Amino acid sequence: MSMPRTSECPRCGYDLSGEIERWRDACPLEGVCSECGLTLQWREVLRDRLVRPRGFYEAATKRGTKSRWRWVTLAWALAPSVFWRRVGMASFGPVRLAVFWLVGVLLWLFVAASLTRAGHAMWILYADAGLLQPRLDRLERDLAYHLTLRPWTDPGRWIYYWRSRFEGDWIVLLDWPLCLVAGLVFSLGPIIVFLVSPTTRRVAKVRLAHGVRALAYGSAWLVLLALVWWIERLTLFVRDAAFPRTGFWRRHAFFETPMHEFCQQYALLTSLAVVAWQAWWWRVTVVRGWRLERGVAVWRAMVAVGLLLTILVLLQSRFIFGVFV
Repeated sequence: MSMPRTSECPRCGYDLSGEIERWRDACPLEGVCSECGLTLQWREVLRDRLVRPRGFYEAATKRGTKSRWRWVTLAWALAPSVFWRRVGMASFGPVRLAVFWLVGVLLWLFVAASLTRAGHAMWILYADAGLLQPRLDRLERDLAYHLTLRPWTDPGRWIYYWRSRFEGDWIVLLDWPLCLVAGLVFSLGPIIVFLVSPTTRRVAKVRLAHGVRALAYGSAWLVLLALVWWIERLTLFVRDAAFPRTGFWRRHAFFETPMHEFCQQYALLTSLAVVAWQAWWWRVTVVRGWRLERGVAVWRAMVAVGLLLTILVLLQSRFIFGVFV
């Protein structure tokens, strides 16, 4: 019998070729990994078409296909049940592909936001003064600084340094929405439990690569926020260009950020929404994706640690991150 390209346990990576060699008359439908105890269907191991679902970023082989399928993968990841129904543990390629997906889509949105903000700022700079001799007052120089160095200034400002007038030292001041900070901090909890829990690493022997992939695709909420904020900037630019306003109101339109203001006004609500989505993602990942026998208990520990870290950080937010609400 010829060996299939994939003959390892989807969860722990144990080589199952010895079990396959013992088949003589027929192929059984189900089997058990002798290393981690995973009950699996042999079609997960033997059928390459099932392993590589169409539309999944890691299954794409051409550059154009990758460009399209990264957004399909994002749509799947935003609905964890859909993601794990279409993508199994055997569907993943090298772990770097998951990292490339997250970094690539965020980089694409960063470039899009930069170009949109630059176009909006150029419109403001040249609309009143003409194309050849723009009036560069202090506000306009500030606009040029924002468009070149801080394309996402309003919805989620980059780390910048602020010199204290009283202490005379340099401190890091973050002006990110509360929901962004809460989501980033909460995501540390599941990873910590995954690394230290005996159920995941010693009993079920879930590969470290699966944890990295779960964290990457579990960051779909962050990609969605970036996408919404870019669409917001684009909408404001198109509106300002289609319905020009002059003077103060033209400049004021550049700094309008309804999404950021919404996140600030409803900070607790948006933070709870982000945390609830992540809790949903990790529950589906642990129970349906990794198929742990004590999956619910592991998930509860992940949520508990994540909530504890989030509460501790937010209680100290005035001293670490500045004022959010």
